[in-house]
Amino acid sequence: MSLNSKKKANCVPVSYNCSEMFSKPPTSNCFQVIMIERGCATLRINSERCFLQSGVIIFRGKSTVIDLVHSHKLIAKSITFDPKFFDMDSDPDKRITSSFNLFYDLSCTNSGILPLDPLVCPKATSLFAETISEIMNQNDALWYSRVRINMIELFRLAKEEFVRFSGKDGTKPSLARSTLNFIHTNYEKEITVRLLCELFHTNHTTLLCEFRKLTGTTIGQYVLEYRLHLVREALIFTNLTIEEIAEKFGFRQASYLSRVFRARTGVAPGRFRAQMSRYNHSPTSGFTDVSG
Repeated sequence: MSLNSKKKANCVPVSYNCSEMFSKPPTSNCFQVIMIERGCATLRINSERCFLQSGVIIFRGKSTVIDLVHSHKLIAKSITFDPKFFDMDSDPDKRITSSFNLFYDLSCTNSGILPLDPLVCPKATSLFAETISEIMNQNDALWYSRVRINMIELFRLAKEEFVRFSGKDGTKPSLARSTLNFIHTNYEKEITVRLLCELFHTNHTTLLCEFRKLTGTTIGQYVLEYRLHLVREALIFTNLTIEEIAEKFGFRQASYLSRVFRARTGVAPGRFRAQMSRYNHSPTSGFTDVSG
């Protein structure tokens, strides 16, 4: 469905499939991210035979060939998009390249396959569902901004998971690492030390000491800085209102977000967005939705 048929040259395709069976590959100009939510499947990915179960994301690049060999109670969803939606083919200084390495350097991720930590999987599933819902319903003019920020969040989460999965961060599974995973997937909620202690069956002293040893900061400061980082990305890459950004990233009220943002950066969120507007290439018209 085209939002502006008279401007087809400006259309940026995005599509979804809630019953992905790997029978229809994306076009040569598109990337595809696939999540196996339930069941299992045997796939042949670039001639390599793989057995995959739920809780796995597949990053399908332009040259990735996938054939379904066998499946059992499989529920998989996919989102296919043109890289121009994220300005991936623009000036390297004007794109978020590090979040898309999983599409380019597939050799390091076993053909783009990424198993998710059980703590991370619900958040990835939620981001998939929210993104597909926005593409499907297009309830207002900012639906494309929500799709973009949800996908950016998903790729950031995947990048952090890949670092953990590959062992590149040099850390072993620990209380502090589990705490980080919880923060990265629940940043929109109220996170307290008491909640974390109850969740991981530990005490204040042990949790705070291990967390500071791993991150060099307190839990409260880490949560705040992580939220603010996500806010900056939303301000740069979307046209979402300050109110919606505040709600999405756990600040609840726009006035509170504005006070904290100004205190940390020296400028108000609106001014920051204006200063960074040269990076914002949101496709405000001519966006194509092709639902699968």
